[in-house]
Amino acid sequence: MVILAWAMIVYAVMAEMVVSRHQETGLIQVLTLTLQSVHNQLYFLLPTLGIAWLLVFQRPTHHELFLLVNSHHLSRFLAINVLQMLGIILMGTVISCGLALMTRGNLIVIGSINLPLEATLLTLHFAGVALYLDVLAVLTIIFNKVAAAGLVFTAILGDYLVLQGPASFFMVIFLG
Repeated sequence: MVILAWAMIVYAVMAEMVVSRHQETGLIQVLTLTLQSVHNQLYFLLPTLGIAWLLVFQRPTHHELFLLVNSHHLSRFLAINVLQMLGIILMGTVISCGLALMTRGNLIVIGSINLPLEATLLTLHFAGVALYLDVLAVLTIIFNKVAAAGLVFTAILGDYLVLQGPASFFMVIFLG
């Protein structure tokens, strides 16, 4: 269910970006532009990712946390949960790319000479998502799920509003 929700949101944002272009465009290029857009991340992708994290992540009980810390397996527990969520995100992204290829006529699979750059940007984006999920996991263990999500979203939204607001520095620290 979470995979399909992520796939539909990424597909909707990609379809909107493809509609604005009239010539043939590469799928990787559209996916990179879609995922790297600060507006898309702030209003569509990060809230969906946070809600999916709240649904999927099982916070360890106090006894489990004690055993995980004493046996030095807490980092393994966090890594497994982050990789599980990254797998969900990647499967949803692949599904949305398949839907975009089937429904949009002006998309081609590889349509750019900048493929290494776009692949690098996508890899860095997913590394940033892994870091975001890791911070969310640690805060979820320290606090509860809703408080952790609230802290992370407040930090990201505050960063966006301060640096994109009246001062207009046209930069954001946490997004992009």
